[in-house]
Amino acid sequence: MKALPLRRCQGRPGAGRRPAALSCLAVTVFVLATARTSAAPAPPCGSSFDPFRYPRVAAEACGYQTFARAAVRALPGGGSSYDYRVHGFLVSFLVPPPGFDPATASGAQLGEYGFPARPTAAAALARWQTEMTHWRGAAPAAPFLAESHAHATASGNWAGYVVTGGSGAYTRAEAWYTEPVFYSSSCATNSESTWAGLGGWNGVALGQDGTAHGVPGIGNHQAWWEVFPDVDMMPVPGFFGHIGYLFDADANRVSGGYSFYMYDYYSRTSVSIRSAINDYSGSSAEVIAERPTINGSLANLSNFRTLTVGASQANGGAISSYSAAKRLDVQMSSASTGDDLADPGPIGAGGYFTVSQHHCR
Repeated sequence: MKALPLRRCQGRPGAGRRPAALSCLAVTVFVLATARTSAAPAPPCGSSFDPFRYPRVAAEACGYQTFARAAVRALPGGGSSYDYRVHGFLVSFLVPPPGFDPATASGAQLGEYGFPARPTAAAALARWQTEMTHWRGAAPAAPFLAESHAHATASGNWAGYVVTGGSGAYTRAEAWYTEPVFYSSSCATNSESTWAGLGGWNGVALGQDGTAHGVPGIGNHQAWWEVFPDVDMMPVPGFFGHIGYLFDADANRVSGGYSFYMYDYYSRTSVSIRSAINDYSGSSAEVIAERPTINGSLANLSNFRTLTVGASQANGGAISSYSAAKRLDVQMSSASTGDDLADPGPIGAGGYFTVSQHHCR
């Protein structure tokens, strides 16, 4: 593209002539720069990427299904519910009003916006107060949602801790873990997801949320949620964990579906998602590192070396407080090679444990 000739930009003769010409020249340069950068690059469809950094049509061109925002509803407390229809199910992002303070909010207000209830136990209350007093705001809702081609559900590919019981025994699972560094690997491509969830041990229904690495259609360290078998892993718009900082993943059973709450200790922001997907067994609660299934094939495991779970809970109680008859430590191994891929260390007070990665496949 050619710049306009400078003579067209000349101003009146006299003192104003040079400033006028310089002003026009600046405008011309700006227009040229804009023209050269206006075309957004295409996303790396088969690799990890944040679909919300691109136009909706770009995610769809990669083969990912998207779901437009259906409505924005005003909530009684002054906030908003951003509603989407995902495979026919209502999914809502709950955003409190400006000036909202979760540390001083009533129980009803906390519930309206998907925040965890104020605990009564001293240790849990202290952790809750740390999050709520430092809270800076909610992640913004996007004009659309996107679904990946991955799911994190197969218990044979887990490393972490599970507590088991009868149907409906567990209604809440929560984990506070340090978002890990991912190192180079002997496997060319690899993936990992860290999450808290309800019901996956028996292989039936599973509601879960957490962060991911190396999953196509989800950015590295991006938050996601899933209700298996109805939807695959759904990246959360504009919300990420940060390396070296705690991330709180909280999955709750509510009437008619699930409530997912996540909090990032780096940005001090949260996201609250209400999903009216009612598949639920509740016979287990788990905090897990997993190699997910992508496009129907099991992924290689990313090299995180050591993942630290600072605390883990089921039904509001530390997983470490459950009896050995109910609590399982789960090792991830390779069905093809027999190699130990990852395994948890001993569980400590408050549900603290680490997961060590050994092989990628």
